[in-house]
Amino acid sequence: MKIATIGKIVSLFAIMVLAYMILTKDTELQYEVKGRVAGFSNTNTSIIIEHEKIEGYMDAMTMPFNVKDTSIITKLEVGLPIKFKYYVNLEDRSSYIYDIEQLNEGSIATLGNIASKQEYAFSNSQDSQYVQLGDILPKYDLIDQDGLEFSTKDLIGKKILLTFIYTNCPVPDYCPLMSFNFQKIHDKLDDNSNVILLSISFDPKRDLPTVLKDYGKKYTGTFLNWKFVTGKQKVIERITSDFSVLTQLDNDQIIHNLRTVNINEKGLITKIWPDNTWMVTEVLNEIGLK
Repeated sequence: MKIATIGKIVSLFAIMVLAYMILTKDTELQYEVKGRVAGFSNTNTSIIIEHEKIEGYMDAMTMPFNVKDTSIITKLEVGLPIKFKYYVNLEDRSSYIYDIEQLNEGSIATLGNIASKQEYAFSNSQDSQYVQLGDILPKYDLIDQDGLEFSTKDLIGKKILLTFIYTNCPVPDYCPLMSFNFQKIHDKLDDNSNVILLSISFDPKRDLPTVLKDYGKKYTGTFLNWKFVTGKQKVIERITSDFSVLTQLDNDQIIHNLRTVNINEKGLITKIWPDNTWMVTEVLNEIGLK
């Protein structure tokens, strides 16, 4: 029976990917992988797979993979051992699996039910407000990449576009894609723009202001209209909970979903994009830019 797993996405080992990119000039990578079906996304476009170690790329873990031919999904069941090819394009921030084949039960090792060993990075905050469209953006006391404290209430009067990331996430079509898309939006802003971008890290223990600044420099030469944000753990716990951003620990990695949010000048939430499928042109139209 299919088990729907909603909004859980994983990060991989950034250092492995970066090292590979340095040592080779390849931007298109391909791997053959074995694993076991662990669940399905609510949109039926991806499969959650408990997979073996992918040599040179990531350790064994449970994560969702986009599927090139989604018609195959109806032929799969939870617990089924499979092998497949995993394509990663580092240049255009995309990845998917294809050539999915069923395996005999004895042809794959028992992986230890990795998913059951995950622990929540943050439990749901007791102060959670579960924001919805039309709500006023709650007050959060945050810290930017320069170590400067500010409040979201200080930004009233500006159009705010926020998203959630963490710097150790190299899966090309998740956190890096959010930052890449924000880079395109940021390029449309001038110094006098009334739009501010917030990239909020849900990994406050590792993503200190100095780390966020180094990360931000990969995408922009100025932080005037784009803040890379952290905060006290309880604050980050509350903001992720408010926006239904799920974060789970899997060894040193964080499994997470995505949220990108638009807030108008009055502080009202006007749009929430729940995944990574939004287009830059769509967002530019939403904030009044082309």
